[in-house]
Formats: sequence, C-alpha cells, structure tokens
Amino acid sequence: MFCEGTEALYEASVDPDPTTRVGDDVVSDVRRRKTWALITQSLDSKMIRNTASVKRGEVELLIRSIRNQFYRATVANRSYLRNKLDSCSLEDHEDVEVYIAFVNNLCNRLTGNWEKPLTTKRNNTSS
Repeated sequence: MFCEGTEALYEASVDPDPTTRVGDDVVSDVRRRKTWALITQSLDSKMIRNTASVKRGEVELLIRSIRNQFYRATVANRSYLRNKLDSCSLEDHEDVEVYIAFVNNLCNRLTGNWEKPLTTKRNNTSS
C-alpha cells in the first residue's frame, strides 16, 4: 500500500470525517485504480463480500471499511486507546489541527462512533 503516490489516500482514510477524499489533483485516476486493484486483489472472498458496498475507486472508503472489519471494541482495545489518549500531547503532532484530529479520532473509536465525526455539542443540564 505504501508505494509512491498513495500516502495521501491512506492519510485521508484515517481522517475522522468519513467523507474525506483525496482530490484528483493529488492522486491521479490511474494511481487510484491501481491502488484499488492492489488492495482488492489482496482480499479474501469474505472480505470482498464485506466491502462490496464500497463504490469502485473509492480507496479511502475501502481502507476504512477494511479497518472496521478488524477493529473490535474489546476491553484490551479500549484500554489501549484510552492509554493512547491519556499520553498524547501537542508536542507529538505537527500543529494544533492535527492534534485535534488525532484526539477526535481516538474519542470516536472509544465511543463507538468510528464512522461519524465527533460532535462538540454538549447537553447542558443542571440538577
């Protein structure tokens, strides 16, 4: 997957916003088709069936779909994500926006909203 010109596809696939797609000016249509073929040819028949709803050529969504097949909300995974969230710091990231996206991604996974962006609205109820 990590061949020349595909980094942007992978980076977009880990974006918390499920609609994130790399523009054609960044990744050519030919590169997108080759990457799609490389990934789908590597899948077994069960995984192909599980990702059949992904539109051909939508590499970012395909990667997300594959990742979601393997992610399980076990105690061990949740503990790992919680530790990762507790230990993350701004200094470990390029800038504030990247840090916020990283934290939101972890929060989405912890709350089970992997495919949905984390909302910042809170219900203010007083006792």
